[in-house]
Amino acid sequence: MAPARRVRGALIGVALIAAPACGTPSTPVATPPPATAPATRPPGPAAELNGRVGEYHSTRFDLALPLPDGVGWRVDDASSPWLAATHASSTTTLLVRTWRPNDRVHRALCETQARTWRKLPGGEGSVVIEQRRIDAPAGFDTVLTVGIVPPVPPSTAVEGFAVAFGGRAFRCFAYAAATHAEGPDAAPLVATRLAALVELSLAGVHLESELTPARPASPRPPAPRVEHPEPTRRF
Repeated sequence: MAPARRVRGALIGVALIAAPACGTPSTPVATPPPATAPATRPPGPAAELNGRVGEYHSTRFDLALPLPDGVGWRVDDASSPWLAATHASSTTTLLVRTWRPNDRVHRALCETQARTWRKLPGGEGSVVIEQRRIDAPAGFDTVLTVGIVPPVPPSTAVEGFAVAFGGRAFRCFAYAAATHAEGPDAAPLVATRLAALVELSLAGVHLESELTPARPASPRPPAPRVEHPEPTRRF
């Protein structure tokens, strides 16, 4: 629980420091236009990642991926080289994959390769809040980076991310989560979501056996919804 509290506290602190730049000092409590009022209200419990954890099994990547509020996710594990998951009600997205390079690798090489394939959170202009090693998946040299993209006035949106890259012998791992919120409660909402993803999803990621055939697993409700199901997929 300590890492999650650290992520949440650090993110709130940095976001609140950045927040004053988003408004005019003489009118810090100005009433927003009616059209934008709904966006400033914090979402209810159903919009956050606080439901029961589901576990998605990717046969393509030999990966078991826990997802907080499992039923709220849509998972696409077929249409691109990445497993892409979306939690629409909390405006959270997640990209995950493993792959086998031709030569032995280390974490930095895995991150470089992943970022050449597609744009991932944590690039230029972002503020790193925390960076540390994490034992996920087990046996990988993985580093987690948590940060935000500072809001550009007059926007009140806070964008946060949690990315992790790992390497082990001839295998790489990448995990990239991003979320955003607007309004006076944006910072704590983003912080809470990222803490849930780090503690309940990333920390529980594990590789499944690559030497034995996959066996059907007992249902683990609630399970994420699959956008492009395959006959061999398990939940």
